[in-house]
Amino acid sequence: WFNTTLNVWRRLLDRDGKQLPFIFHADAKAEYEDGKLVILYMLREKEIYHTVAKSVRCMLVSLHRSGDMICGTVDWSGTMGTVPDSVNFLHCLAVSD
Repeated sequence: WFNTTLNVWRRLLDRDGKQLPFIFHADAKAEYEDGKLVILYMLREKEIYHTVAKSVRCMLVSLHRSGDMICGTVDWSGTMGTVPDSVNFLHCLAVSD
């Protein structure tokens, strides 16, 4: 999150001040309803020396204010599916009812 008072980027922490288990290379991010952040990323699955597939993973994070900071809580994290190694994200769009 961006601290507008100090004009610096801050890492998202949980309410106890510990860093969240974020992936530093997110393939796609989107704001979801009710102040939640969705992060999509892919991890390569290797078979001996060759990458054969990627697992598509998702992290749903609730954002809340704590004093002068923004904190996050991981609500859900998991693998959504597997795709061939040649697949990449082009765009990410949050859609609601």
